[in-house]
Amino acid sequence: MGKTFPTSPFSTRFSGREGETRLRIQNIAWGQHKRPAALVLVLALAAILSCGGLISCRVKTEQPVLSQLLTDEILTDDILNGDSILAGGDLDGDGREEALCTPALVYKLWPDGSLRQLNLRNTVLELLELDMDVPLELTYLPGQQKISAQWLGNRRTFPLKALLDNTRSGLILSTGEDNPDGVTRYFREGLDLTGDGTADDRILITSYGYETEDPSTHAEITLATGEVLTLRCYDRPSFSSAFPLRLSDDGRQALVLALSDSTSNYGCTQYRVLTVENGQLAELPLPAESSGADTVYGGHAAGDALRLPTLLDKWHGFQWHTLTWDEQLQTWAVQSDGFFTDYGQAALADGRTLTLELRGRWTADHALYYDRVQILDGAELLQTITPDFPADSPLCFDGVTRARATVPVEDYNPLGFSADAALHNLSSILDVNFDGNQDIGLPVDTTHDNYHLWYCWDPGAEQFVPAFALQGVPETDEARDLLIEHPFDSPDMAYTFNARGQLVWLGTLEEQPPTERSAS
Repeated sequence: MGKTFPTSPFSTRFSGREGETRLRIQNIAWGQHKRPAALVLVLALAAILSCGGLISCRVKTEQPVLSQLLTDEILTDDILNGDSILAGGDLDGDGREEALCTPALVYKLWPDGSLRQLNLRNTVLELLELDMDVPLELTYLPGQQKISAQWLGNRRTFPLKALLDNTRSGLILSTGEDNPDGVTRYFREGLDLTGDGTADDRILITSYGYETEDPSTHAEITLATGEVLTLRCYDRPSFSSAFPLRLSDDGRQALVLALSDSTSNYGCTQYRVLTVENGQLAELPLPAESSGADTVYGGHAAGDALRLPTLLDKWHGFQWHTLTWDEQLQTWAVQSDGFFTDYGQAALADGRTLTLELRGRWTADHALYYDRVQILDGAELLQTITPDFPADSPLCFDGVTRARATVPVEDYNPLGFSADAALHNLSSILDVNFDGNQDIGLPVDTTHDNYHLWYCWDPGAEQFVPAFALQGVPETDEARDLLIEHPFDSPDMAYTFNARGQLVWLGTLEEQPPTERSAS
């Protein structure tokens, strides 16, 4: 069967491809919630943070300590993520306590005594200028006080202090006052909305839930001058965030609000771009198709451009759009990618893990297909697989096997590799020939036969080579060295591999003895 990869308490995975889209959006935006053992976490925090005096003596005695604010009530509200505290104390040297609860989430005391949750994953995405749906894994390196970021075979290490210094946004969990039910607060600091070079502007976005008198979302922008600008920015509750966008050469920033509908299963998000003009808020309206029903959470700045994602369906990656502001025409220029990207990983016997990038397109009637699959080893492109049909089945032992393991010409999808999730698995990654290397099965038809063309890893060529085709997604019986096919309209079939690595058809699965069997 396919390999499973070990997990670590110092590691958290964000592949972002399977499962409920709504949960994925919430987990990324707010932190993945999981109910821990409250008493254990409180005791762990108290023990770790009691050492804060060894790290810094600047914490004022009148300030509450972090372990006092992370109360049983907060813990049982599922705010903490994980079963252990990875690091605690004054982690960034600013005289205030922090608790690193996962490689992505930090809890921090603010100068005003409030407790805030910081999402380091968002900071890493911003620093690397990555799209949100790129698979990103963060790992805490406890001996080095660093966070390792891995994406698409690339790796970069950030000092934990540097990430904390660059993290200027998050959730306000406790303000030291009564926190009414159904109210969430998001903040972002370090903004320069007036171009004065101080970067002392900030925003507070407050969402009032449906259980409150006025379910809505409000923004409060405080400028360095002390002036406060307010806006009712969404007529319903939302999962909110904000980020700066550079639109002018004078250093003045625009502010992008991302207002994700809290009731949407797919993270439907409205974006608004605001500027401060003569002490007043002004809006740069986005094109309707760039902030509508199909726009989802994950927009970000890329230099002086705005990147916004739209959702084709819940099974595939986003289509991304790049928007640039034309100051002279006072309008947005929109350039759409015209494709979506799905990702996969294949583990090799030599310890490497290769990345698969499947580029998807669609027709006017929404038929989805892949026109290119790229294989990467880290940042190095090893191979590009294109749907060149009909394909041969060169790794078959004899004519009988080849007849069964070859796609009928009339079954081929004329568009390319099928990306229709309603018909079949989009791709299968499995060590089908028992050599320790995972192989790739790509769907090549849209009929009930559901043929997948299998590409097997060739260590000598350092590429996946076309091997054979089978109906459906096979499974392996390692005890008997059997590859089992599940045809649509006939009994399960059994295959094995001979000493030359060729596929051999044995007959139906029912005909196979329970003991190990090999082919000549």
